[in-house]
Amino acid sequence: MTPILFVIICGLLSVLYAVITTRSVLSADQGSARMQEIAGNIREGAQAYLARQYKTIAIVGVVVFLLAIWLLSVTAAIGFFLAWLKGWPILVFGFVGMFSSVFYTAPPIRFGYRGFGELMMIVNFGPVIGLGSYYVQCGRLDLEPFLVSLVDQRLKSLGGGRAAGAGPRQAVFKTPMPGMVVAVMVEPGAEVAKGQPLLTLEAMKMRNDLKAPRDGRVKSVAVKAGQTVAKGDVLVELEA
Repeated sequence: MTPILFVIICGLLSVLYAVITTRSVLSADQGSARMQEIAGNIREGAQAYLARQYKTIAIVGVVVFLLAIWLLSVTAAIGFFLAWLKGWPILVFGFVGMFSSVFYTAPPIRFGYRGFGELMMIVNFGPVIGLGSYYVQCGRLDLEPFLVSLVDQRLKSLGGGRAAGAGPRQAVFKTPMPGMVVAVMVEPGAEVAKGQPLLTLEAMKMRNDLKAPRDGRVKSVAVKAGQTVAKGDVLVELEA
């Protein structure tokens, strides 16, 4: 059983448990007429109190949201709104994501130049996005989505797939997103081994090494170091 299927099954079982519990509570005896009257008065008072509190909180939230837009940015305001709506963990996810992204190449830390580049990518594209999204939607932190979010999809997104018209032993590598070619390690006609770096692409302040998926020969190199590339541009072609 895959982790994703396990998470889905657990979610369905949770919904089923909630439905059964709700029906059990609603079908229980409500007590005598006096008990129901007291419960009704308590419910009415609680609703009035909550309505006043929600109104006050909403006014404060709108003011803070507008101030964040004016002093910071729209994205920062949305982040503060989610933190107010869902709780402080949103601020932690935002801080970790911004810190690891900015200092991936920025001094004085430069994660990408100190051997921590892969770790920062796993953190950003794993728990920060996956577990953060799960928390926003469900309002809690669980182990299962954290484990699922650790699956590293970088090489799959950068890996070579067969392009239309390509032969069964030919691989065409294309850019998954706009970026810049930092270095090219091979040239046309060169023999490469499986896992050998072909070039380095920088995108979203993160550097990714494009590696050969198998042994082969470089058929063509369509880019050079320092060149800016758009999404879908051909980088390297390999053949057996």
